[in-house]
Amino acid sequence: MKIAWLCKQKYMNHDVIQDQYGRLYHLPNELARRGHDVTGFCLNYTSSSRSIFRETYNPNGCRLSQWYSYPAGVFASNLIPYIKFMTYTIRKIQPDLLIGGSDCLHSILTRWVANKTNTPYLLDLYDNFESFGMSRIPGMKSGHRKAIQNAAGITTISDSLNRYIRKLAPGNPIETINSTITAGEFIKQKMKDARASLGLPRDGIFIGTAGSLSADRGTGLLYEVIDLVKQDHPQTRLVLAGPAQGNPPPRRKDIIYLGELLHAKIPALFNALDVALICMNPNSFGNYAFPQKAYEILSCKVPVIAAAVGPLQELFNDYPECLYSPGDIADLYKKIIGQIEKKSIVNLPIPTWSDQAEVLERFIIEKILSKN
Repeated sequence: MKIAWLCKQKYMNHDVIQDQYGRLYHLPNELARRGHDVTGFCLNYTSSSRSIFRETYNPNGCRLSQWYSYPAGVFASNLIPYIKFMTYTIRKIQPDLLIGGSDCLHSILTRWVANKTNTPYLLDLYDNFESFGMSRIPGMKSGHRKAIQNAAGITTISDSLNRYIRKLAPGNPIETINSTITAGEFIKQKMKDARASLGLPRDGIFIGTAGSLSADRGTGLLYEVIDLVKQDHPQTRLVLAGPAQGNPPPRRKDIIYLGELLHAKIPALFNALDVALICMNPNSFGNYAFPQKAYEILSCKVPVIAAAVGPLQELFNDYPECLYSPGDIADLYKKIIGQIEKKSIVNLPIPTWSDQAEVLERFIIEKILSKN
């Protein structure tokens, strides 16, 4: 089958095309590996960017997919030309299905292009896009919801988002497909080697996390709990990596901020920790988000503690020692001490991107194309 994939180009501080990163790259690329003809269209919100065209190939030299990148321009001045280019190219390709996502704008664009080209479309919701800042632009939220209601099918990153979308679009085919990790990328390493590779001290107890450190994720609690943990284990340090987003960590000797690490170094960070932490708040984002770092940590066989919110609570439901009540510093302190002393390792099945593409393929064939 022929598929056109529509998304933004910059995602989770990575470039979908250049870095070949995450859900927005791996799902379409794995569909291509399964024999489908995939063309990607990426809108780059960076005004100074240039149009590019890239192709991906398998080890045998056969083309897997092709990707178009188009700059949005200053104040989205290139948006209309991009829509015209995309519509023209899609008419020429004549895909069986459009798959769009990544934010409210792309939900709207996917619906518009689908109507213009008379093509069924699927929306892939890797988060609750209504929690993004873009949704506050007049017309974005309502346009996004209209696109959901008119979609031939919808995929969601979590069961909780699945349930929410079912209320907005009762009767629409919906499938949950968690984001996951690339096979072999996150593996168990020796702690001393991981610490050495990041220039960290060899000795001491390290707790920490990687990813967004914004206040709305609840990371501020970590700066308080470290003082409590040190009363029991004075050699404890808090190690952090990721964009501060207006919430820089305090400058203290017991807090090590590594900045924004390359994705290739994140496995070393998790392996350097005695306890990995996943912070989240119960809000319009956290109630539906499925952080792929959960699978990253589990693959590294590192003790983990996560906020008991939405999909995280569902994932670790059978492991209460790994869950803390968001905002409850006493509970977080108790769980950290427990993991430092007992080192409980969670063993859960972790799907590959190939597995998730197979689920997506089956959903498309059985629930969408068979009815169009």
